[in-house]
Parts: sequence; structure tokens; C-alpha cells
Amino acid sequence: MTRPTDWCYPSGVVAVLETSLFGSGTLGELAGSAPSPDEIFSRVRRSRVYGAVEASEADDAMRAAASLESAVVGFARSLAAQCPDERVADVFLVEYDLRDLSNYLKWKYCGAERRPVELSTLPEERTDQFIVEQPRLARLAEATAEVAEAAEGQMPSYIIDLMIDGAFIGMLPELTEPLSSEIVDEWAAERRRTAAVEAVVRAKMAGVSSSDIHHYVLARLPSESAMATLADAAPDNLSKALADAVSPEIAEGFTLAAGPSGLLDLTAQFDAALERILEPARYVASGPERVFSFLWHLFRENRNLRALLGGSAGGIEPEVVARSMRGVNV
Repeated sequence: MTRPTDWCYPSGVVAVLETSLFGSGTLGELAGSAPSPDEIFSRVRRSRVYGAVEASEADDAMRAAASLESAVVGFARSLAAQCPDERVADVFLVEYDLRDLSNYLKWKYCGAERRPVELSTLPEERTDQFIVEQPRLARLAEATAEVAEAAEGQMPSYIIDLMIDGAFIGMLPELTEPLSSEIVDEWAAERRRTAAVEAVVRAKMAGVSSSDIHHYVLARLPSESAMATLADAAPDNLSKALADAVSPEIAEGFTLAAGPSGLLDLTAQFDAALERILEPARYVASGPERVFSFLWHLFRENRNLRALLGGSAGGIEPEVVARSMRGVNV
């Protein structure tokens, strides 16, 4: 267990870096003006996080987005290496490994094309051996192998998607527990709950059976009647079940018929709740809370910048792009 004083240096670093994060108003202005990749890059390259990104990457919006994502992941790993506990960044980085593992397992058991994820730590060669040495990934790989064996044939790829969702939900507390922070633990508990809701709603939108949702998504959660009710809810009763799982205010008016846009609005409200939980971290002079909170805001900002670039590449209406962003005043 580390002491708050052990975090003095990285806390001081992020105290400076926080001032270079885009404010919600600035991102809102960018979203409303449909900026070109050049305009976005001219702003972000002033930041220490993105300063090393080549200006030539702005020639193509999607390549630019990939370059910004690579920069933020590299920076997060570098910052974590300077912390007394490198696991401060695990919750933000594990999703790349899970996404890569998902693609690998779909290749292995579903006949899909192998598509490695560039920012993952999984190697392209001797992947099975690497997975065995990573307890979190090994548990998921073993469970998938058991399901595939029981299927006695090609395994449906959506089962792996459900299992990946369930694995992420299940491991959230253990990813943050080493930091010994009440604020971060509260964030992880809320993120676990909202991630479970998002996964269940996505599955129901895709027509997945309640039994599969229970078996593959909710299996590693503590017994929660509200989440079980949400998984079992009929389409016309989903709003009520969602109100029990989260809150009446968030669930009001939500229906499966709203499709992806409804889920987008739901996750935006979840994001706002997570931001409120981390607000006190800004007043922690030295500790893992300060670094964790900065990383969360940094990854969210990066997601927003990539949404802007994706909108530019696809010619998407600025209003639609702005709606997909998080923590932005438009």
C-alpha cells in the first residue's frame, strides 16, 4: 500500500497537465464548427500529451484519430511508470487487451479473421502462452474454451462479445482496489453498475436471450435483483426496470425503439455521474485519486477528439457528433 506522500511527483505533474485539458466549452465550440483535422491538430499539438504527434498525420482524419489514440495510450503508460503504483492506469488500458483478446478468441473459435489491436499488449505470436501468464485474461480464455467445447461446433461470435462484457464488469473492482482510495473505489462501483446496464441494454437491443445475458454478462456480478430484472424485462417494461437499476430520472422515456441514439443518451448520463464522483479528487494535493481522475478526463477528451475526427471523415452533421461526445457544452 502506498502513502499519499509517495504520489507527490505524479500529482504535481498532473496538476500542471490538467490546465491543458480542453474545457467543455472549447470542445463544444469545436463540435459546432465541424473542424478539419488540421484545425484539431493545431490545437492538440500544443499539449505535452500530443506534442510528439506528427503534423503530417492530419492529412487523413482516421489516421489522425488513430495517432491521437496511440499518443494518449503511450502517455498514460509513461505516466503510470512514474507512479508508485503503475496499476493506476490499468482500468483505462485493460480494454485494449480485452478487445484484442475478443478478436483472437473469435478467430480461434468462430472462424473470424484475426485482427490484432495495435495498442494491446497481446503479442501476435505465441498468444496462448502470453494469455496463460495473465491471470485476468487466462480466466476468460479458459471459460471461452469450455463454452466452445460444449458447443461442439463453431461458436457464435456474439457469445464472446457477451463474455468480454461480463469479464470487464467482473474485474472492475480488482483493477482499482490496489490504489486503496475511497473515491476511486466509489467510481469503480458506479462504473461497474453502469457498464452492466450498458451491456444488458446492448444485448437486449441485439435480441440476445435473457438466459444468455444472465449466464455470460451478469455471472460475475454479486446477486443484484435490479440487474436481473433488467435482463428479464420485456421491451415494453424496460423503462421501469431501468429505473430500478439506475434511477427514474435517467430511465425516463428510454425505450428499446430509440435504438443506438437512446443508448448514447443513457451513457452520457452515466458519464456525468462518474464525473461527479471524481470531482473531489481535484482537491487531493497528493495521491492516486489526482492521477486517476486526470487519466479519466484525458481518455474522455481523447474520445471526444476522435469523435470530431470521425465526424470529419464521415461528413456527419455537427449536431450528431456533438451528441456523441461526453462532458461537452454545446
